Amino acid sequence: MNISEIAEQAQKKYASENYAGSFVKYDSFWFSLYNEKFAKLIAKECAGIYNKIDNGNLHMGTDDYLEALHKTFRSK
Repeated sequence: MNISEIAEQAQKKYASENYAGSFVKYDSFWFSLYNEKFAKLIAKECAGIYNKIDNGNLHMGTDDYLEALHKTFRSK
């Protein structure tokens, strides 16, 4: 999943979980909660990549963690 897909997922998950109609989107409160969700999704993705490589598997055609992160998060 690239960084754009993670951002979109954070927005959709945040909107569906916390903005049920009565709030104004994109205010400072929305951004603080969106940023928290975005960071959690990135951390989760990083942990999954590390776990995969640590178990002797390849990710994005490499067993180098930093290279795998770079390949995963680059924008299309």
